[in-house]
Amino acid sequence: MTGKIEAILTDRPVAYHPILAKVLGGVKPALFISQLMYWTPRARDKNGWIFKSANEFEEELGMTRREQETARKILVAKGVLRHKVKGVPPVSHYQIDFARLEELLPDGTVQFRQKRQIDFDESAKSISTKAPNPNRNTETTAEITAETTNIGADKPRRVRDALFDAIVECCGVDPATAGSSIGKVKTAMLKASPPYTPEEIRKWRAMWPAWKDSGPTLWQLKEQIGTVRNGSNHAEHQRNPKPDEWRVADPNNPAIIRINQRNAEREAERERQRAQLR
Repeated sequence: MTGKIEAILTDRPVAYHPILAKVLGGVKPALFISQLMYWTPRARDKNGWIFKSANEFEEELGMTRREQETARKILVAKGVLRHKVKGVPPVSHYQIDFARLEELLPDGTVQFRQKRQIDFDESAKSISTKAPNPNRNTETTAEITAETTNIGADKPRRVRDALFDAIVECCGVDPATAGSSIGKVKTAMLKASPPYTPEEIRKWRAMWPAWKDSGPTLWQLKEQIGTVRNGSNHAEHQRNPKPDEWRVADPNNPAIIRINQRNAEREAERERQRAQLR
């Protein structure tokens, strides 16, 4: 067991009562009010009001602000929780209506709790009376050791894909989150005649205009990679950086046709405005 896991197990747990989830409409409202039940005896207010910020609840329960608001609305609607905001800066105050909460609990809750305790005690007693098996720990340890040794033994190592890696390097994307999109761009590169090489992708990246605020996207790489083969480059755009004057290599691409038409319309509109000013 690692130190991180041990740190979690030795940390202060959250008191959660599963039976509340059945009467309050879900785990999150039950978790929220369970934490308030923990803090009620420790409240400074004599009437049982507890003041806690959303950040404190998030740290204690791991619930986001929106999850807290949803749980609070459910509890207020059921009448088991009172909520008000006061103070500077404003802080939420909570008070549990235990009488209303008890009304919602099903009959036989106390008997059910007592039965669970009896079953638990009997199970513990049964386990303690069993004779220990001296070979059990040895056998278990041997099994675990054998399984651990074999983990990953037959797992093949990932073969490096030079084209895939070049696309990742070019666009600065994370394969863990954009693996599918990277794969689509790679497929498009391989369908070209001849297929594009990792060197061409890196060459295209080196031609990317220095005046742009960010690197190229996967879509830009896919649509504009042809510039490395038709002799075009980004130098003219570095001298006169006008993004709307961009012309890509494939004039038959429908998306590029729309871009060029839109750019032409913008240029015509600018010329018309210049003519009016003269």
